[in-house]
Amino acid sequence: VIGVSQSGKAADVLAVLEDAQKHGAVTAAITNDPESPMAKFARYHLYCGAGEEFSVAATKTFTAQMGLLLLLCAYWNGDEPLLRDFAALPRAASETLAACASGIDGLTLRYRYMEQGFVISRGLTYPIALEAALKTQETCYVKMKGYSAADFYHGPLAQVDSEMPVIVFAPRGNAQKDNLELAGRIREIGAQPLVVTDDKTLAEKDPLTFLLPDTGSQFTSPFVFALFAQCFAQSLCTRKGLDPDRPRNLKKVTITK
Repeated sequence: VIGVSQSGKAADVLAVLEDAQKHGAVTAAITNDPESPMAKFARYHLYCGAGEEFSVAATKTFTAQMGLLLLLCAYWNGDEPLLRDFAALPRAASETLAACASGIDGLTLRYRYMEQGFVISRGLTYPIALEAALKTQETCYVKMKGYSAADFYHGPLAQVDSEMPVIVFAPRGNAQKDNLELAGRIREIGAQPLVVTDDKTLAEKDPLTFLLPDTGSQFTSPFVFALFAQCFAQSLCTRKGLDPDRPRNLKKVTITK
């Protein structure tokens, strides 16, 4: 059983680890604090080593947690190609940040007055769509919701009209066809979905796309999409005149049980 908490102080996660260990399970914790309760309790501790996260809306620790989970899978499975793909991520991350630095502010100009919207994907970038929606909620105070492309047909699609902002993550891979089909359906309704992709051919066909580096693996592509999500939220937040590091009503560490 693996517990994940950047602070290592999540009481609900710690309670699960305690119960799991009581029943004989092997426990591991992923935290950014080696002295935290979770780190000290779990049989194994994987340390993010990301440095202190001052922002309430955690970014670097989120990405570091993703990295540790991927490394755990790669080493556990003896997956040398995946380890090589992971080793190439710093270059892809630098390219992503450069792309965002040159293009994200122009993009968020389009969305500066948005009050609600959707982020949609399927496959391995579906959790990143949820993270993108959360980051936009907490920093920009926008009613943003993340959905699976499959689930979006079952109700949420009825909320889409020509004024509804929709972002679709469509990386290369098995789920790309489904993500693009949904983007096409949204266009038929009259909306203009932003397609974020690592597929250069898509960017050449559709002007409303944001092109990210191709990491060469569907298992590492979520990292560049996560960076895009963080940069998008930060840019939109500052464009709205808000402080992305100190969102209202939120605390850095929330103790839940």
